[in-house]
Amino acid sequence: MTKSAITTTSVAPLRVARVTGRARSTSHEEIGPLTRQLFDRLMEPIMRQQVAMAGPPVATYELTTDGGLTVTACCPVGADTADVDGLELGELPGLERVAALRHSGSMAGVGATYEALQRWVAEQGLTTDGTAREVYLVSHPEPEERWQTEVQLPIS
Repeated sequence: MTKSAITTTSVAPLRVARVTGRARSTSHEEIGPLTRQLFDRLMEPIMRQQVAMAGPPVATYELTTDGGLTVTACCPVGADTADVDGLELGELPGLERVAALRHSGSMAGVGATYEALQRWVAEQGLTTDGTAREVYLVSHPEPEERWQTEVQLPIS
């Protein structure tokens, strides 16, 4: 369920710990389980090593040339984080301008949020680069009906 208005903003770069996987398609039935698996792989060493999170978790999505999707689960970490077992440390690049819309509730309904954003982008005469980000403002371990996710599409 989407309740907020679409906004445009810039996004600052983030230092993150991350893991990446690939979905064969863009279907929610494949992306949802993969994203959950990636976040499980990401959060286990972060929790075990008691790494301080420097912001809410983020997922990035990028279309592949064969119709699949590269999914990256990210956890913002401080500049002083030197090593997290089994995770890549790096920078999630900033974005000059995104269209953003908050999704409330279960991720099973996030497709409507993406559709609303894509429709708005087209109505404004803008374009996207085929990537997306989800910022999990409220998520696990909270009940799904309380989740708050900001969906971001880079625009130009």
